[in-house]
Amino acid sequence: MLKFAVGIISCAAGLSITSVHAADWPGLPPSDQAADALSKQPRVLEAMVMLDAAKSKAEALKAGSHEWTARAGLQNRSVRNGTDSREWETALERAIRLPGKARLDGSLGQSLVQQSEFAVGDAMHESGKELLKSWFDYARAREHARVWETQTGLLKTQLDIVEKRIRAGDAPKLEREAARAALSQSQSQTARAVMQRESAHTLLKSRYLRLAQLEVDMPEPAPLEGTLESWRAAMLEDNHELAYQQAAAQSAKLNAERQSANRKPDPAVGVRYSSEQGGDEKVLGAYVSIALPGAARRHDGAAALAESQAAAVRANAVRARLSQEAEIQYLGALHSRDAWLNAKESLLAYQKQAEGAARAYQLGEGNLSESLTARRLALEAQLNEIAARADAVESHYRLKLDAHQLWPFHQSE
Repeated sequence: MLKFAVGIISCAAGLSITSVHAADWPGLPPSDQAADALSKQPRVLEAMVMLDAAKSKAEALKAGSHEWTARAGLQNRSVRNGTDSREWETALERAIRLPGKARLDGSLGQSLVQQSEFAVGDAMHESGKELLKSWFDYARAREHARVWETQTGLLKTQLDIVEKRIRAGDAPKLEREAARAALSQSQSQTARAVMQRESAHTLLKSRYLRLAQLEVDMPEPAPLEGTLESWRAAMLEDNHELAYQQAAAQSAKLNAERQSANRKPDPAVGVRYSSEQGGDEKVLGAYVSIALPGAARRHDGAAALAESQAAAVRANAVRARLSQEAEIQYLGALHSRDAWLNAKESLLAYQKQAEGAARAYQLGEGNLSESLTARRLALEAQLNEIAARADAVESHYRLKLDAHQLWPFHQSE
């Protein structure tokens, strides 16, 4: 965990992430550009500001809350014999923090800083998940629009062939209407697909302007290596969210110890100097004051202890949830590639059938209905293959992201 904290500190120093050791992944934007875009996301910037606040708070805890207090007083003394004299008094005092409390305050400040460092890492990780989703939403929409545009082009060619056969007397005029209907439907679906592509691109561009200008082909999903347990261990070892909750539990524990120590009041020491009897008497003295603890200190300690126990329970619950999510994501990545392999095999078969039906119709050996049906089935298979491929690639990369193997801001050193 300390090794991971070093990595987060290096990131927090300015989020300047180079691509010297950063691998570029097929189908994703260059790693250095992705990391740069993530470092500028609002939640990351907010976490960075809160890290600065935690550092300031840690310094305040280290310095302590006790300050010097200066006192001054002026009074007029009247004596029965009719003599009046003006008197004054000054004092300087300060409470002294007990050594055990100073140690706890220092540890608590360091814990709060570490907690905020993990919050920066968690913000980067959450932003990475959002980038993956936006990126693949646009990739799916872009590929779907491309397929529909190709389908519309093929149906235009099909209509030309039908027109030629009608003019040659080799086809009934009803086939013209069937070809036109298929083309109109395809044009409608193409317009809808283009609209969805532009919407997805607009969303991507609004958050990642530089990345939205890239056009990266979607690759075929790679085989998933490793076992469930190896992926689970990698995802839990330096998990940002879990590390944050564990650091929060440690901070709560230290705060409970600090509140318990606070039941013993800090003494205040001071010196005083006064002038009395019109200056005839000069008084110099020192004093110590100690607060008498009441029930509030005891109840504050009990509340802090309960909060510490709740934080520990919360951290354990997060670990259990992340362990379950790791299994779900692993199985999703594993089976989504199998689904893509089946979709690819189905696509090849339907494409072969559609090409055969189109060639047969062009040669006058088949009818238009068979050709249009085969083309529609091939289209559906192609759209299904694109969706399955995108799901498999995204699932694989999401697994790598959660295991800190995808982009360089996860590397410890």
